[in-house]
Amino acid sequence: MNYLEVIKKDLDTLMDISAGEYADLSPYLRIRSYEKNSFIIKEGQVEDHYRYLLSGIIGLFEKIEDKPVCRRLFTETDIAIDFVSYFFQAPSDFHLKAYTDCIVCELNRKDVDIIYRNFWKFSQLGSRLNQRCIVRELAWRKMLWNKPLETYNEFLRLFPKANMIKIKDISGVLNIPERTLNRLRGAK
Repeated sequence: MNYLEVIKKDLDTLMDISAGEYADLSPYLRIRSYEKNSFIIKEGQVEDHYRYLLSGIIGLFEKIEDKPVCRRLFTETDIAIDFVSYFFQAPSDFHLKAYTDCIVCELNRKDVDIIYRNFWKFSQLGSRLNQRCIVRELAWRKMLWNKPLETYNEFLRLFPKANMIKIKDISGVLNIPERTLNRLRGAK
């Protein structure tokens, strides 16, 4: 599988850039695999990569009362990142963990400015990609403003791979007690 073609096909929906220009970008990109349950970034580490998720599921977990609580799930075409740590270049209370076996395309923070200077179309694409991340994040946040049943139904719509997620992690993401989720699942 040519991962650059997969990325290009998706990102062409935001901005059309030639295959040749993507090929010029390839020295800065790194394809990486993470096994299920492996840490991508641990709590206390500083985030320094953008990760375009090619396959699999990644969870963003927050440490609450010394226990990891899943707060966000990422799947194909998402940018899986601890945005707070990346933006402030400081550790956060979050960690990223491969929920399933994953393949990602990583871009190191130190290369972003080089790319934006030397490949101006990608600076425009980067802006549009960030806007897409914001829109997706708002959809997740808006989902939480509903009543539990509506929230759960919207979660199923936004995240078709919900059957692969542990109930305790859905509970953390949706901030709905596990007991209520079990009742809602049973009603389906």
